[in-house]
Amino acid sequence: MADRPHRRHGQLPLRHPRVFGQRRGGRRRPAREFRPVAGAVYQPDHEELFWATADGPAWMRVRGEERELRASPAVDLGLSLVSTGFGYRAELRTAQAQILTRVLPRIRDIRRQGSAALELCYVAAGRQDAYYESGLNAWDLAAGWLIAERAGLTVRGRDGGAPDTDLLLAGRPEILDALQALIEA
Repeated sequence: MADRPHRRHGQLPLRHPRVFGQRRGGRRRPAREFRPVAGAVYQPDHEELFWATADGPAWMRVRGEERELRASPAVDLGLSLVSTGFGYRAELRTAQAQILTRVLPRIRDIRRQGSAALELCYVAAGRQDAYYESGLNAWDLAAGWLIAERAGLTVRGRDGGAPDTDLLLAGRPEILDALQALIEA
């Protein structure tokens, strides 16, 4: 695992090594063309490690204590704590901000951690109810995607298939359709 510190302007430093495998060869592929087979995300500030394999459950270790991750019960979208992220390009951020103006009045609140992998793990751990973002690369989402799915959540793209750079949605299936309708309105 490579330790990749991220220090962006105005953001807390986070380190989140990501490990993932893919079934179809070793070359770079868009997220739509592969399935992660193993993933791990580490948040050293809180000593949290999240991990999963394609044939096992999702796990979390906090300060030496391990527990299996299971999706939290569904809540109404209006009561949901939703997380998202913002791209680096100004035109992408502008579009993402416009989406946020439609989403924010119809949910409980919004969160942003700065790492797609960590956001997905927080949804898997039940700390947040849903996550959405566009503009992600395969390495941004692969580990968290697997962890969220193995915890019992739905992770999908715009057309209901695998997530890709166009859109990633994660959460309980009961609220994803309503969230996607707000995003696409």
